[in-house]
Amino acid sequence: MKSIAKQLKEFLTEENWTQGTFARDEKNEPVLPNSPLACKFCVAGAISHIYGGEFFGVPEVYIELMRRAVTVLSNNDIVSIGIYNDRAESFNEISSLLDLYEQYENEELELIANQE
Repeated sequence: MKSIAKQLKEFLTEENWTQGTFARDEKNEPVLPNSPLACKFCVAGAISHIYGGEFFGVPEVYIELMRRAVTVLSNNDIVSIGIYNDRAESFNEISSLLDLYEQYENEELELIANQE
């Protein structure tokens, strides 16, 4: 199974990224991330979509890693994934978030592997 970071980086693009809601349809109207009409996603909406529309089904460790990345990139100003997404001035900021998140996820998976 692909890591969450790799799935996010493949799924979320500048073209299908949104702000202000978890997901949008082709008319740019807000919809649920698991809606068949959803075609644009914020970071949290993309995570939810990847997990079958259930954000709370994502293992807590991965949400904490994303929050850690948000906190670092915002200089300890933001801890919310949604707020970081909505304050981003461009997709480049989201891309940087996903890169840092991937680094943290890889470190966490390495720690887990070393404990086994």
